[in-house]
Amino acid sequence: MDENKKTIAILDDNKSITKIFKFMFERKGFNTIIYNNSKTFIESLSDIHFDALILDLMMPDYSGEEILEQLDEMNRLKSTNVLIHSAKSFPGKVKEKYHNYKIRTVRKPSKFSTVLKNIEELISEEN
Repeated sequence: MDENKKTIAILDDNKSITKIFKFMFERKGFNTIIYNNSKTFIESLSDIHFDALILDLMMPDYSGEEILEQLDEMNRLKSTNVLIHSAKSFPGKVKEKYHNYKIRTVRKPSKFSTVLKNIEELISEEN
């Protein structure tokens, strides 16, 4: 993995989506880490670094909301750029809880260009 490139973690149980996103983000010059299982993602959180997370809300084992809670408990959510990419809408009470965090939402299905634009904007807000 090229340490000079930004790294995108992609957590979605749909392997077609993660495969396409991996290919497209790497073509745009990003490193990618793919997770198709939320349990594996949770188990590896202490060992991985990423600049942004693309997160599906509807997954087996742990939902996207539970992933956000876990990141928050680990004090990583405030410093994590998150793009919720899901067919499920982001519940108002959850949106309100995390309104001060760097979280954006894009509804599925979406164009890759929309996802890319949101990720680039989230990452550039760091600087």
